[in-house]
Formats: sequence, C-alpha cells, structure tokens
Amino acid sequence: MEQESGTGNQRAYLIATGCSVRIVDETAPEVITIHAVGCPSTSRKGDADGAAFVAKACEFDFRVAKPWGNIDPYDLLVGMGRGFWRVQVKRASQDGAEYVARAGGGTGHYTKNDIDFIAAHLIRENIW
Repeated sequence: MEQESGTGNQRAYLIATGCSVRIVDETAPEVITIHAVGCPSTSRKGDADGAAFVAKACEFDFRVAKPWGNIDPYDLLVGMGRGFWRVQVKRASQDGAEYVARAGGGTGHYTKNDIDFIAAHLIRENIW
C-alpha cells in the first residue's frame, strides 16, 4: 500500500504471517499482537486455548492449519519441514502441586495413530 505524506511519497507494507500482523513503514515499524480470551463455558475455554496455541506456534514461525469440522481426533496441524504434526490442545488445571490435563478422544484415549502431540496449556503460568 502506498501513502502520501507532507514530505513526499512514503511506502508502507502490511505483512501478515500466521498470527502476527506487522505494519512496517519508514518511520515507525509496529508489531500487533493477538490475544485469546474465552468465555466461562468449557467449549469456549477450549477454543481460546486453541487460539492461544496457534499464536504461540506462529511466534516460532511454524505453519498452522485448522481442520474443517470436528471429526478428527486432533485440533490442529503444525507444519515442520515438509510434513505436519497432529496436535491435540488441552487446558491443564492445577491440582495441588500437580497439573492435570484430561486427554481422551471419543474412545477414551488417544493412540499414536490419532495424534502426534498433546499441547497442555498451564493457564496461571501461561506456558505450554
């Protein structure tokens, strides 16, 4: 996009990669950060955790894809090299000194044929 200014022509670029949007011009480069917030329902919290994971993965320059529908045992596909990892995202809650992330598919458990990784979000520490 080009923009006219009082000092002549100035070029500005909008760069969108994954979850980061950067607006770069000659005077003031800026990075815009996206945050995920969920409503109290379990489903909405899971959606917010998935969005937070996408943002974190994009920070590390991974490619991320969300499968259409809700029939796969994994939530996201994370690209590495020429392949993708199947990732199931879970919220971990604190139980005393331990953290618990409930992980089980429609059959009650995941297998290596279902997913490659479980990403557990520790909310209080905001770490994965």
